[in-house]
Amino acid sequence: EANPDFSRDGRRLAVNSGEFVRLLDSDSGTQLALAGPHPATVSLVKYAPGGRQLASVTWRIPSTEARHPHDIHLWDTDTGQSVGVLKNHQARITSLEYSPDGEFLASASDFPENAVRLWDPRTMTELAVFPGHQNSVRQLGFSPDGRRLVSCSTDQTARLWDCDSRRLVAELRGHSGP
Repeated sequence: EANPDFSRDGRRLAVNSGEFVRLLDSDSGTQLALAGPHPATVSLVKYAPGGRQLASVTWRIPSTEARHPHDIHLWDTDTGQSVGVLKNHQARITSLEYSPDGEFLASASDFPENAVRLWDPRTMTELAVFPGHQNSVRQLGFSPDGRRLVSCSTDQTARLWDCDSRRLVAELRGHSGP
């Protein structure tokens, strides 16, 4: 299943295609670069705010999980070359989101991990793990200033996190849907 993403300026389009991500000119459709190969089929792609970096994750069937960990791959969008891999998720990654200023990259995972991880995409380091959801985390969103992150789960909660203090601000209960 394709999961495309436009760069914030709208000039580029990233489209997952098997074990690769095609980086295209959005006006002409001309391929500018090819990111990959990945260790399995690409399931999510997300442009960083400046458009110079792209994050991608793969999907794999459970029998192949031992060979293909749940990693986030970071790519230079001009060349399609790998710039790093972020490791540590213990389940399928379900959502990726960059903060508006590109300072943070957040990732969410499926059951049984049900975690949100906060990364520094420039230094390739994990900054925090936000636990607490009781089921799969499906959506992430940053506040316009990038200081707050919301995570939404199939456990019918939304959790609001402070990115600077790395603490839970509020848990909102009773939300339905994915």
